[in-house]
Amino acid sequence: MKRIVLTAASALFACSFLSVLAVAQDLPMIKSEDALRVYALGQCANASASVGSALPSGNESYGYVPVSESTAAGISNTIAGMNLSIDVVNPKDSLYAWAAVYNADGDQLFNGYHQFWLVNGKGGYSMPDDYGNISLKLYDYIPVRIANAQSAFIDILNDAGQTQAEINLNVYNGKVYFPRQLAGSNVVLAVYAYSSGTGNWLYWNGKDGSQINPQHFAVALKTSIQGIVSLTDTNVYVTVPTTNGIGYNLTAELKSTGKQWLGVSFVTSEGKLFKGAWVLQAGDTQWTPYTLTGGAEYFAIPVQQGVYYIVPVWDPQDLTEPADPWYPPYNGGGKG
Repeated sequence: MKRIVLTAASALFACSFLSVLAVAQDLPMIKSEDALRVYALGQCANASASVGSALPSGNESYGYVPVSESTAAGISNTIAGMNLSIDVVNPKDSLYAWAAVYNADGDQLFNGYHQFWLVNGKGGYSMPDDYGNISLKLYDYIPVRIANAQSAFIDILNDAGQTQAEINLNVYNGKVYFPRQLAGSNVVLAVYAYSSGTGNWLYWNGKDGSQINPQHFAVALKTSIQGIVSLTDTNVYVTVPTTNGIGYNLTAELKSTGKQWLGVSFVTSEGKLFKGAWVLQAGDTQWTPYTLTGGAEYFAIPVQQGVYYIVPVWDPQDLTEPADPWYPPYNGGGKG
């Protein structure tokens, strides 16, 4: 029987994981799919190939051997030199030839498959001319070695450069499995490297493989409590925003540094005057009521050193808070 010889097509490239130093540096191999192939050359270790048919005969060859040379030609010669053969039971069935190449860790980086049929001629069945032609294509995920890598993800950016999606990547033994389809695309590769008790996040631009150095900014937050107006040693004159008598009430938080009398007045943005207020000194539990009398627009309260909370009281026609319905949590709890 004619021996099947597998000849890798010109699209074959050598396989290997891509090795980079642990220190932060550029990753030019991720800037394009071509770069992934080129940088893979020189570190391939093994190649495998097999032949088979739709109806197994029990005599179908498989080979797994070291590559003779870490070049595209060397890989092609290695696969072509495998002594493969097959016994065909049904010559009308399709046959297949398959090949792959691996790095030293056994990661598959290139593979190819070719289906063909025997040719029925005057002398019987024979192999077609192209039966052994296999185009080995880059595997979907290429292991990029980054020493001490523990976890990694890719942020996919939109046209404006903003993150729109995040994809977690597999990481094993310091290798980050990078998707070939995203090489050279508008993404950011983020890798967490950890060694000797110290961890660092490292970042790279997927378009050109350049390292991204995060910019440092000092952040000072200015916060306020919703519904609270803070005042110190001053009369309390507060305007509450309303629209057609609808608005959110405001509470005055008054800090006094000593004994004094201070005026209190609340009015809506539509000119409606409050009717009175409840006053509580911080640390106490008893609220004290105050009421406007005799057409007055304010009242005075005696205060000492401390903090006071003043909640105005309104005619519902002048100020009513909008409905804010409460829905019980589905699990009956209040933690969150």
